[in-house]
Amino acid sequence: MPIKTTLLRLFLVVSLTPLLQLTMAAQITNIKCIVLDKRCVDFTECRLRVVKRDVNEISVYAKILQLPVVNASTQLKFMKKSNGYRPYIGEVKNDACKFLETQKNPLVKYLYSFIRPYTNINHTCPINHDIVLRNFRIDEKLLNRAGILPTGEYAFFVTWTLNSMKCGRTEMFFKHKE
Repeated sequence: MPIKTTLLRLFLVVSLTPLLQLTMAAQITNIKCIVLDKRCVDFTECRLRVVKRDVNEISVYAKILQLPVVNASTQLKFMKKSNGYRPYIGEVKNDACKFLETQKNPLVKYLYSFIRPYTNINHTCPINHDIVLRNFRIDEKLLNRAGILPTGEYAFFVTWTLNSMKCGRTEMFFKHKE
């Protein structure tokens, strides 16, 4: 009997170790919504909610004051904390209307796949409604797919330009552990 138990334990350790090494965890720590032009947008909701000990989710409701939105662009900055937040992956500028139509930019497509299930931004321009992100959580399976994030604290900044007006910026902060 002890030999069978030992073999079973050895089998479990050998077979599960690779899975444990691939496990990565990400937890949202803060969200900020900043209005850059009061004529353009009003953030009526911008909150972080604790779901359970290691799981947080965010909700953002951006009331668009100048409808319809016929052209939209985003400026994406991915930062890593190291004596302050410093660029980790370069700044990416993107024509959001063109992206929603073609989805050809692979980096933006990967980032959009995180929010797609949680947002109403799911069609091409013109946009005739407010922008909502509801109960967003970081999908760790998607995060693991990239495999490029070492343990650390990160920030993801998105500056929104709608109808040629720089309207607002959302700043999401999170911790990542390999």
